[in-house]
Amino acid sequence: MRTNISEWFRPKNITEAVEIIKSGHAIPYAGGTGLRNGQVHGLIDLRGLNLDYIREKKNSVAIGACTRFNDISHFHWSDERRILSQAVGQAASNPLRNLITLGGSLAYRPVWSNIPTALLALNASIIVTGTDPSEYSVADFLKVKHSRQFLITEIVLPPAPGYGFYYRFARTRFDYSALDLAIYVEIKSGMIDLCRVAVGNALPVASRLTNIENQLIGMQLSNPKINEIVSSAEIKPLKNPNFSREFILNILKTELVRAFTKIREQDYAN
Repeated sequence: MRTNISEWFRPKNITEAVEIIKSGHAIPYAGGTGLRNGQVHGLIDLRGLNLDYIREKKNSVAIGACTRFNDISHFHWSDERRILSQAVGQAASNPLRNLITLGGSLAYRPVWSNIPTALLALNASIIVTGTDPSEYSVADFLKVKHSRQFLITEIVLPPAPGYGFYYRFARTRFDYSALDLAIYVEIKSGMIDLCRVAVGNALPVASRLTNIENQLIGMQLSNPKINEIVSSAEIKPLKNPNFSREFILNILKTELVRAFTKIREQDYAN
């Protein structure tokens, strides 16, 4: 329990919230499942900013930063953006998913968070306001060392009409995952036209396996060499008290083969 919190701020709009953030007196508070800075003395309640929404637009779906995991997992997705639902639906426990917000999980980035991996595969963008308002790709956002003076307002997902795959590996349903994998592929005339392969939790920062992607683009989906290529994936997994690095790497390679087998079966079925 934090005993040093002496001030609560309840801004009515984003501009007011940003001004409070810039003052350095407080940090944003949304779902309330984590607090990174133990020296903070004030919290900014974001519930009055109307950032809890999922809006389908002509060329994208916009998700407000305060949208909770369970709202995302229960949303009816019309395409492979559903892999984000799979990721958030497997995170934490049901009571916690009723609290955890998408923006808060991205800003705080707890060790159990699965969402960067899915967002990388979906080529999402993150809208940030504050000292340096900007729109980041997920990859760029994960690389930037942000100051405390920023507020995520929205996450935007472009259409995903191809094939998606999501996998999470952990000892138990509620344990932190040791590995998660998200894949998005588009096929044209039986050929891999677009491919994103993202890995998280086993790495310090979720990342795309661009070397694997580049080898796969342009190949016929039926080409048996695909399994050989994905089985050559190499990462250096984080040290894990429960699993060896070799075991995690083997899980990754096994699931990559399974993913492309499943994608091949789906494409043939269509």
